[in-house]
Amino acid sequence: MSSQTSPFPFRRFLFLILLLAAATLIFSLSQNAAADPTHPYIMPNDLEATIEQPGRSYSQVTGAPLAWYGINYPAAAATPEQMARQFLTAYADTLHLNSRTLDDLVYRVTRQGPSGHVVRFTQHLGGLPVYQAEIAVHINNDNLITALTSQYKPGVSLSSLAPTMTAAAAHQQAVAHIQAQQPFHYDTTDLVVYHNANSGETRLVYEIHLEASDPLGHWELLIDAHSGEFIKVVDQAAYSDSNNAPVMMVDGTGYIFNPDPLSQAGVTYGTPGYVDGNDATTPQLDAARTSVTLYDIQFSGGQYTLIGPWAETQDFEAPFYGLFSQATSNFSYNRFDNNFEAVNVYYHIDNIMRYINLTLGLNIRPYAYATGVRFDPHGLNGADNSYYLTGSQRLAFGEGGVDDAEDADVVIHELGHGLHHWVTNGGLSQVNGLSEGIGDFVAASYSRSLGQWTPSDPQYHWVFDWDGHNPFWGGRITNYGAVYPGGLTGQIHTDGQIWSTCMMKVYNAIGRDNTELAHWSGIGMTNSTTNQNQAANAVFQAAIDLGYSTSTLNAMRTQMLTCGYTLPAVPTPDFSIGASPTSQTSCTGPNVQYQITIGSLAGYNQSVNLTAAGNPAGTTTGFAPTGATAPYTSTFTIGNTSAAAAGSYNIVITGMGPTATHTTTVSLTLNSVPTTIVLSAPANGATGQPLAPTFQWQANAAATSYTLEVAHDNLFSHIIYTATGLTGTTHTATSSLDPNTTHYWRVRGVNSCGSGANSSTFSFTTGAGTTEVYLPVVIRP
Repeated sequence: MSSQTSPFPFRRFLFLILLLAAATLIFSLSQNAAADPTHPYIMPNDLEATIEQPGRSYSQVTGAPLAWYGINYPAAAATPEQMARQFLTAYADTLHLNSRTLDDLVYRVTRQGPSGHVVRFTQHLGGLPVYQAEIAVHINNDNLITALTSQYKPGVSLSSLAPTMTAAAAHQQAVAHIQAQQPFHYDTTDLVVYHNANSGETRLVYEIHLEASDPLGHWELLIDAHSGEFIKVVDQAAYSDSNNAPVMMVDGTGYIFNPDPLSQAGVTYGTPGYVDGNDATTPQLDAARTSVTLYDIQFSGGQYTLIGPWAETQDFEAPFYGLFSQATSNFSYNRFDNNFEAVNVYYHIDNIMRYINLTLGLNIRPYAYATGVRFDPHGLNGADNSYYLTGSQRLAFGEGGVDDAEDADVVIHELGHGLHHWVTNGGLSQVNGLSEGIGDFVAASYSRSLGQWTPSDPQYHWVFDWDGHNPFWGGRITNYGAVYPGGLTGQIHTDGQIWSTCMMKVYNAIGRDNTELAHWSGIGMTNSTTNQNQAANAVFQAAIDLGYSTSTLNAMRTQMLTCGYTLPAVPTPDFSIGASPTSQTSCTGPNVQYQITIGSLAGYNQSVNLTAAGNPAGTTTGFAPTGATAPYTSTFTIGNTSAAAAGSYNIVITGMGPTATHTTTVSLTLNSVPTTIVLSAPANGATGQPLAPTFQWQANAAATSYTLEVAHDNLFSHIIYTATGLTGTTHTATSSLDPNTTHYWRVRGVNSCGSGANSSTFSFTTGAGTTEVYLPVVIRP
């Protein structure tokens, strides 16, 4: 089941209320997931209070932007990281960054999707990461910085980064605090800097993550690295609430519930034959099964196993039923068989992952491992709950009431937590129950796409039709009446319904594919402290960057406003213009080319003509193409550069559409071979010169080096001395010339464009030089 609301012991109820009091936590506990209250949770108020404006959110504490959309900063074409750094440098003061050099921001990852790139940086202090301090910059496909989310901690500092407690001691203390039992499925201990913006307090802490079966969960603990004080203790698991044989990938078959037996049959829970019955099957439940193809399952050593490129069965939690390997590819079972749940989970995860990644082209998958999504169809020690584990990035499904793995809504809800975690590279947020709402949305989106219920049916708006809305628990809905922010209760599963309801309103307005594409593209811009309003602005910005039409954007905005979110106005359709590269250096002679990109904003689809001004005199310009419908890319060519004078030029490219005109500027530096060198000494016709004379000439600004030649004739047919690569304007011969001889010399300048013309020819005559006389020596006996 998921998220039950049935009565349970008071001590667990009281403890659950305490757990849910902090909207920043990435978890939710149901009846079966409550922990022992003798080991208290510590939940600091470290979520900064915000000032919300359409398209922007600011910290009330520091005034720094926490989320900023519709920026439209034009970055010079470069790598995504470099473009993001251009923006962060230009807006360092606005963003309250500690330095324009960005020396405390460490590049983390770039994610590419249909709406552009998201570049993430983490803040560091003295080489240590600052806890939950990240900046994410979104760059659209026209190289415009359109959005930013920031958890940057302005002014964070510590006098010492040397701990007095060892990592081993901190780990031992953490294990003792929650009475964790081996084995741990995930276990890390890291030294980090923790800063609470509300109190202004900064500490050196150990960040410890433990995934355990006892107590069940993914435990995050922050321990002061000096005093050993616990600063934070939370369960970060996202609950429903609720041999060497060659391997082949083959297709199998099996029975599933699609998405559940009640929706398939169009009946309600309790209809004869449609009850859980302690996992017993009935003719009615058997008839509600659907036969499906199980794509790309593993075949090895004569055994077929539910392991594929998008989903992978594992058995890492009790009860341990194995991997359900068998000698046939036909996995057709009824719900009484434990195999059935494994088949059901495999199919639905595989189906959604293919939709998200292949149909929508979003590239969202686990980053902790390279296989399909790992799941245990029978886990949580048989408890009536399910969860996503953020450490090992695996899913597990419980068995109480209706087995959770029998309802696609539960499977996809938990997968939704994973998708949220992966698309943000670890930045899953439960502020305002955002991730719970995301899980409910993606589950409802899948179910509604099957068209089994009509808008007049209550089940049209239900989530968990089979697992919930029954005597076990009440389930959730996507026609929730509360609006943001007044309708927030502080209970993450309840508040998440505001998000899922809103996204399903958008779904009905613009369709599943458009909604899912904008939703996941937008969520990919967010971080672990993003609230629902900030996420709504991110989704809206993603739709703009995806080029959705004005009518589609208006339909989205209309629905999102009814949910209480504050959004900027739909932008007027327009185009953008950019160039790559923005500057070039070339020699006179060859053609020079730039790529001009005309982007479409808010669905702009009109023609744009291109012209150029400021190109060097004597050159020609051309665009191929011009006058095309935005968006498009044109090659801008500057020709006949041999007729141009060397120098630097700024060329203005103008794009003219029916309703708007925009410009961009490119620079061009033209170099030519050096002009003729002027000789100085020896003077022309000089006599009596030394046999190793010193030559001198005037500097030439275009020359990077010089070549000197000396010959016996003025046609230089007999060159007797050459010096190349001379960087100065004087040179003394390194070997003696002939005495009493007339010599001829010249110099030419050299640069990257080649050698310039030879100078005029000077002559000089050497003297006799030094003569030594040897006298006979008389040797006497």
